[in-house]
Amino acid sequence: MEILELKEKIHNKVETSNKKILETIYELLEESTINSFELTDKEADEIDTDVADYLSGKTKGYTFEEVKLNARKSV
Repeated sequence: MEILELKEKIHNKVETSNKKILETIYELLEESTINSFELTDKEADEIDTDVADYLSGKTKGYTFEEVKLNARKSV
C-alpha cells in the first residue's frame, strides 16, 4: 500500500471514529514522534561500512565483558 493511499484510508477512518479511538491514535502518534529519530545519509553509510567490515572479518566484535575490561584498563 502506497503512503498516499494509506493516509486516505486513515483519514476516512478518523472521520467516523469516536473520541476514545481518536485519543488513542493521537497518543500513539505523539509517542512515535517523540521517540523517533532518523539517521543522516552519512551515518547510515558509516553503519553499512562498519557492518561490512565486521562481516568480512576486517574488524573484530567484542562482548560486553570485553568492552568493560578494556575500558577499565584504559582508566
